[in-house]
Amino acid sequence: MTQSLVSVTVITPIYNRKKYAAGMVKMLQAQTLANIEFIVVDDGSNDGTFEFLQKTTMGDKRFILLRNDGNLGPSAARNKALRQARGKYVGFFDCDDKIPADYFAGLYEQAENNGVDIVYTVYNDVRQPEKTISGLSEKIASLRNGALWDKLYKTSLITKNNLTFAEGLYCADNIFAVLAFYYADSVRLVNQPVYQYALH
Repeated sequence: MTQSLVSVTVITPIYNRKKYAAGMVKMLQAQTLANIEFIVVDDGSNDGTFEFLQKTTMGDKRFILLRNDGNLGPSAARNKALRQARGKYVGFFDCDDKIPADYFAGLYEQAENNGVDIVYTVYNDVRQPEKTISGLSEKIASLRNGALWDKLYKTSLITKNNLTFAEGLYCADNIFAVLAFYYADSVRLVNQPVYQYALH
């Protein structure tokens, strides 16, 4: 990862999802956080996804488009993006999900105001008690899922602990999330904004 120049880096791997690409780009472009970058990694799509992304993000300097030669999997795509991330924080977004326009602005504000390594929100509006936690057992107990997309991570937490995604391993995102919680000094649980996970 390079030196932090932006507030949040949003990482999205994509593979043969042209039908979702327009909605994904629209939701990212609508984000209200001013100092943000979007790294989209095409994992060797052959359905025109990459070409569509080139066309629709042209002129928007917030977007960085990367491409893998061949379908290497989401872990390889995320690792490639992490190596170029410039944000103080890193967030993840799947191309077929939905987020409100203030999603990353809200998580960033919570992270900065509370001085935590991870902000952990809700998805599909499943509520939880809002609090900041630091004890290891309490952190692990609060980890309702190992998903990436409902959390914002401080970049220094990732670099300091050499966190990467195990390439070729199923559910590598779960391992990443659990390790991040383990190493985090503190985690903030919040109810807003809400991540809308695609249940399909």
